[in-house]
Amino acid sequence: MEQKWTYGLWGAAAGAIALAVVGFSWGGWQTASSANQIAKDLSDKNVIAALAPFCVDRFLKGADATTQTAELLKFTTSYERGSFLEKGGWTSMPGSKEPNWAVARACGDLLVAAAKK
Repeated sequence: MEQKWTYGLWGAAAGAIALAVVGFSWGGWQTASSANQIAKDLSDKNVIAALAPFCVDRFLKGADATTQTAELLKFTTSYERGSFLEKGGWTSMPGSKEPNWAVARACGDLLVAAAKK
């Protein structure tokens, strides 16, 4: 009888391990930390998408927008455009003293797309 219990317990442990492997691999299960990271990334993405149009608006309402747009179009990468917009001060949101790098890149991409139309 003792041997049956041993095999039963080993079988239950193996089944639990197999269930966990299948659940986390293919079942869509997630740990709390990975779910929080996904939520944070999605939140950051939505905030950037909401703030980038404000940056575009501030850029286009500037006194020398046409000159600045021509200067912006000289840059080929979003990194360079983002740096240009940060240095110009267009990416600092109201109430914030520091520029937002991700907003700068998204703003630059929006400005280039609008200029090419």
